[in-house]
Amino acid sequence: MKTKILNNKQKQAFIEYIQAIDVKGAHRAEFTRINRTRTLSQNAYLWLCLAIAEDYTGTDKGVFYQYYLEKFPVFDYQEVFGERQVIKLSSSGFNTKQMTEFIDKVRLDLSENDIHTPDHEDKRLQDIFEDMQRKGLL
Repeated sequence: MKTKILNNKQKQAFIEYIQAIDVKGAHRAEFTRINRTRTLSQNAYLWLCLAIAEDYTGTDKGVFYQYYLEKFPVFDYQEVFGERQVIKLSSSGFNTKQMTEFIDKVRLDLSENDIHTPDHEDKRLQDIFEDMQRKGLL
């Protein structure tokens, strides 16, 4: 049985379910915290930064994405066939903190190459996003 527990009522129901099980033979039980995944706004902001790089250089934003995944890899540990393995993540597997750190590294690298991207709190961000959409870059 796999389940997500989001509140104390669900926790209590899970505990009652476990207590009612008659255990015969070996079982595996695991209780781990679920990390929040990155937000859609973070994802859109990353692709906006990559679109700005594409607009500036002519290099496809997808190439920049792959380049930065290689330059700034993020790893996780997963169990595969009963063994703990190191897995390199794509941005879809990043949690909020990992995505923030990745974006910060991408923006710093772009700025070191004279490609300036707006801060995520820039009031003009929506206008910049819409401009990139008009150009067909997003």
